[in-house]
Order: sequence, then C-alpha cells, then structure tokens
Amino acid sequence: MMDFVVSYLYNNLQEKFDALVLAGYEITIENVNNGTIVADKAKATEGETIILTVTLAEGYAFYKWSVTDANSNEINVTDNTFEMPASEVKVSATFLTESRVQLAELLSYVDSLKASDYTEDSYNAVKEVRDSMSEETVTLAPDFIVTYMLSELQGLVDGLQPASEKYAIIITASENGVVTANKVMAEIGALVTLNVISEVGYKLNELFVKDMEGNDITVTNNKFITPESYFFTCTAALFIHLLNKKCEGIHLNAPHNKILIFATVFPFSYSTTIHNLQYPQHSQPEARK
Repeated sequence: MMDFVVSYLYNNLQEKFDALVLAGYEITIENVNNGTIVADKAKATEGETIILTVTLAEGYAFYKWSVTDANSNEINVTDNTFEMPASEVKVSATFLTESRVQLAELLSYVDSLKASDYTEDSYNAVKEVRDSMSEETVTLAPDFIVTYMLSELQGLVDGLQPASEKYAIIITASENGVVTANKVMAEIGALVTLNVISEVGYKLNELFVKDMEGNDITVTNNKFITPESYFFTCTAALFIHLLNKKCEGIHLNAPHNKILIFATVFPFSYSTTIHNLQYPQHSQPEARK
C-alpha cells in the first residue's frame, strides 16, 4: 500500500514538473525610462535563444543591457540575444542621451588602444584625459561636462600620431656642469626635456642641440622636439659670473686689469674658449698699496 502511494505521488509530481518545464521559465520585462523593451517570448525553456528589441525615445540611444536569472546572476547578452537559463529571468536596459552613449563608446575605444602603436606624447595625452573619467562621468555628470569631455577626448584621439622609429639622444660631455635628458630614445615629434646641473660658481648660458647633420634644433625652456634624424647630440654651454662678484656664496678674485667674461664649451670640439678683456686705461682700478 505504501509503495503505491509513493509511486502515485512521485508520478503526479513528475507530471507537474514536466508540465512546468515544458511551459518554460518566465521572462519579465522591467519598466525602463526613455525607451521600451520587447522579448520575442514570454516564457522559454532552458537553452532557447531569446531575441530582444528596443524602441528609443527621441534624442536617446541604447547604453547597455541588464539580464539576470533567479539568483541575480548576470546573463551575457550578445547582439540583443541571450540563452535562456534554467530559471526565470528579468530583463532591463539603460537608455542615455546620444552624447553620453557616444562618450561611453569613445572610452571603450580608447581602452582598446595599445601604447606601442602611437607616439608616447600623443598616447599619454589621450590616456590622461581618459583616466580622469569613469562610468559615473557617462551616467551622472551634467550634460555640459559630458559634451566638453566628449569634444576634448575626441580631439586628442583624432590627434594620435602613429609610432615611428625611435632615435638615440647622445649627451656629449660638458665642462663645469652635467646635462641629462628625460629620454634616452625618442620618436619623431616627441618632447624631450633637458636638465642642467652646474658646478658651484657656474650658471647655464645656452643649450646646444644638433642633429646628425649638424643642424641646430631649437631649445625652449630646456625642451626641444625630436627631429627626423638618426641621432642628435646635446651640449651645454656654461658661463662664469663676473669675477670679483659673489657667486653662490663663493668670492672669486681676478687680476685688477683683466676680467673673465665667460668660458663656453662648444659642441663637438669640446674646447674651452676664454675671452679676456682689458679695462680702458681711464677705468683701470688703482694698484693696491
């Protein structure tokens, strides 16, 4: 008798379970703003492909899907379709203004870029602006901020320069000081910054930078743009302060009838030229007694 009851209950439950499974799991469409969502099925069995369709409100664009199972696990949506799991699902989506979606797509594009494909300076400029933004910028920032950031980042992306061959920066020896560069190799168009450390009693007069053919390269505020050349050299020219004047706490003496104006290390020759000027007769200091 007991076996009969157990068998009956089992068969009855199995029939109900089979009917439930065959009927499929429910697909619930959540209420959304600025658009509507439609699924091609109201219920589906495990493994079925569900196709989603959206209708946008004017001025808005699709941003992203959110499809979750009964345990709140995210289900991957590809090309507006997903595979039905063994549970009911909830379907939602986010619609944003067109400029916000454009910014989100641009951020995704920038994230896919490889630094090695572009010149260091142009890539770093893009990366710096990109790193200043997050998903909250896209979804929560005021409209004028979104518009500005979209324009700023798009301009930098448009200005990306393809990477080119890098060239060596050769620092030649300088007397009375040391020159260093922030790069040992640089591609064409890269900004190179030079640093000069003078010995006590000396001060930088001029920086000479030349390409392999001896052409001068403009240096502004100790910076120059890498030319199209195989290599280039940097040589510092240092000048000494007027003698008999204190320079960095050191008192320098000179003969009464002469004054040392400057000592310059010229590029490539490494020779030091010292200019000595005579005081006019009427302006010579009196001899010490």
